[in-house]
Amino acid sequence: MTANQLKTELHNLKAYKDERVRLGIAAVESNLLSELIDLCKPESGVSHQACWSLEQSFLLHEDSCYPYLKEIGALYEMSINSSGMRALCKRFKHPF
Repeated sequence: MTANQLKTELHNLKAYKDERVRLGIAAVESNLLSELIDLCKPESGVSHQACWSLEQSFLLHEDSCYPYLKEIGALYEMSINSSGMRALCKRFKHPF
């Protein structure tokens, strides 16, 4: 999966868990965690969908997310919609 494919898939993502899991795993396996974190930012247009998938990345591949904790922490300072922030708060309970 490429970064462009990830964004396209996030754009089409519905709230179904199996799709969030699939994209979260794909981001890890394709070394796209940095890109997924960038897509969590409000200006991406797919922010809440990216947050849903990042939650699954962390849940299923926690160790892979450790190098990105600083970037993930910076998301908490942004005005992310409630659906996206809820996903982040469920898994990243103040890891910093």
